[in-house]
Amino acid sequence: MKSFVVLLALVIVQVQQARAQILTNFGSDQFTITYSDFTDVQTHSSLQISGNDWSELAGIISTVIIPASTIELTLTGTLSGANPGSAFQIALLDTEENTVYFDGSWGSYSPGVEMSAVLTRYAPVAGFNGQIVKVALFTAGSGASLNFTLKELRTTAVPEPSISLALLLGAICCAIRFRKRVVA
Repeated sequence: MKSFVVLLALVIVQVQQARAQILTNFGSDQFTITYSDFTDVQTHSSLQISGNDWSELAGIISTVIIPASTIELTLTGTLSGANPGSAFQIALLDTEENTVYFDGSWGSYSPGVEMSAVLTRYAPVAGFNGQIVKVALFTAGSGASLNFTLKELRTTAVPEPSISLALLLGAICCAIRFRKRVVA
């Protein structure tokens, strides 16, 4: 019985694990810059931006299909120099130019250390089809100096609560059924 419950728990955990999907590493092979107010240096695996903290950056990525209602966005990178501590926003645009926005803060990053921060999601614009083809970064500071190396932008599917509940109820029913067989 104990081994059955452990096995069942492992199956549930495996099914429920959030699936991370990398949108871009901002490298030259994955992110084509279409607009930038920043001075940028792009390598094969990252993009360093420097300039004023009120600038914008936009680019094209390969199509990634993600349901807008079930995603978190995580930005990984390294802040260099002084931390302006101000807000920024990332927009994911679909094939129809509909958008879902995510807010973050440079205050989530420590200078000189590669870090990841989960960004706050807003409801997508009506009609958002989840076929992400463009990414835009909007900084919202007062114009202070900003120097940041963009390393990775990834989404994580958030398990729907009803699926979790159904799996839990199924596991309980299986455990009860198995227990009755052992007792009988």
